[in-house]
Parts: sequence; structure tokens; C-alpha cells
Amino acid sequence: MANLFPATALPDPQTQETTTQEIVFGRNVELDYTQEEFVLSPTGRQYKLDETNSWVEWCVKALATPRYKHLIYSDNYGSEFETLIGKSYSHEAAESEIRRMAKECLLADSRTANVDNFQFEWIEDGVIFVCRIVNVRGESRNIGGKVVL
Repeated sequence: MANLFPATALPDPQTQETTTQEIVFGRNVELDYTQEEFVLSPTGRQYKLDETNSWVEWCVKALATPRYKHLIYSDNYGSEFETLIGKSYSHEAAESEIRRMAKECLLADSRTANVDNFQFEWIEDGVIFVCRIVNVRGESRNIGGKVVL
């Protein structure tokens, strides 16, 4: 029978750190968000993205997808920007909520290390924002979105 009380403790999975070598970035195909289609070559083949651009594509798509709307996605996927529609928040409060929601959305992926440097431009029907995303490899990109208020 196995020893129920081993002399050496097993590592606690919650305190173990994940190394960047263990995180799989994967590859994806490029999407054209204005046309809502895959980007195709002249021969009709889909363009495959490298690992970093696949992660960026995931981030852009996650921000653009409403959370809880599509059964195919888990409850951790997508943004909750739609909940801001019709709220009479001040600009500062709305910007704070957008920061919080974007960070919550993007940091759900283990490849994302940080989301910061938010910039906002207020327009007639809402706000356009840009933020910097940093992955666990230290690579960063700027992405953005639009929130209708």
C-alpha cells in the first residue's frame, strides 16, 4: 500500500509558476474584421499567422466578442462592454470601466502578461480606445476597440 503520509511534500499546483516554455502560443488564420471574413491569398488559401500575431488576433477577437453571448465560448472569453450601453457614467468612470473590462478579458489568457497604456478618444456615440498588450515573452503590440455608450 502506498504511504499516505510521504516524508516529502508534493508541490502545491497553485503556487507553481508556469514557465514561458510551457505556454503554447499556437497558430491561427488572419481575419478581416471590416469584411467579417478570412483573409485569402490570390489562390484562395487562408493566410496563417505566426505565434505572436496569432495571440494578437486572439486579443482583438476576444475584445470584440460579447461575453456570455455565444455558447461555443467559455464564460471566461469575451468582453462585457455591452453592459455600458445606456449608462450615464462620466468620462472618467466609463474609461475606468473600459480599462477594467479589457484587462479582465485579455488577462484570462495565460499568454497575456500585461495590459496597459490606455488612450481614449471620445466620439459622438461612444469612445475609441487603444491599449498596449504584452505577452509572457515580453513582446508588445497596440490594439484597440470601440465602445458604444
